[in-house]
Amino acid sequence: MAIAIAVFAVLPRTAPGAAVGHALGIAGFALMIATEVAYSLRKRARTGAWGPMQTWLRVHIFTGIVGPALVLLHTNWRFSGLAGATAIAVMVVVVSGFVGRYLYTALPRTTAGEEMSQAAIAALLGELDTQLSQPGLAPRVSRQLTAARDRLKLRVVRIPRHRRLLALWHTVHVPLGVGMFVLGFAHVAVALYYGAGLR
Repeated sequence: MAIAIAVFAVLPRTAPGAAVGHALGIAGFALMIATEVAYSLRKRARTGAWGPMQTWLRVHIFTGIVGPALVLLHTNWRFSGLAGATAIAVMVVVVSGFVGRYLYTALPRTTAGEEMSQAAIAALLGELDTQLSQPGLAPRVSRQLTAARDRLKLRVVRIPRHRRLLALWHTVHVPLGVGMFVLGFAHVAVALYYGAGLR
């Protein structure tokens, strides 16, 4: 992505239909499709043979940022017609993705990315209380453990609300993503139609 930005900095007037613009658009759209398909397949997998969800989420977020960034560079900041509508849809989905990321991480999770059960949360709180009850605990360590315990308790209180918000977000984000890809494929079809001289 840094190379792409550097290229566009040197060639700021490159049109979206030029070779560099086409390359950025193709690479960005391909990344967006690949990350969506792969992440969706991983979420539906019943086993962890494909790796932990946390790793897949990180990849999904990374490519979900890089891909749209390349697409926006492809537009050369021109937002008109079908291409402009597609670019705006991409930005809306990216913003929605950041909201979903916040809601996802607001729920207590294991290192593998799975939501912690009530028993696991209770065990973790008990472990923190045990550590805090140890004699001779350094003040700095005590403050850190107390802050961690209080943060976890606050997150537990907010679990029902964050679950509802995450479910609501999902019902909005998925149609937004579908609409974005529909516009994207329509833009590609129109570009190929006119670029191939079929009109």
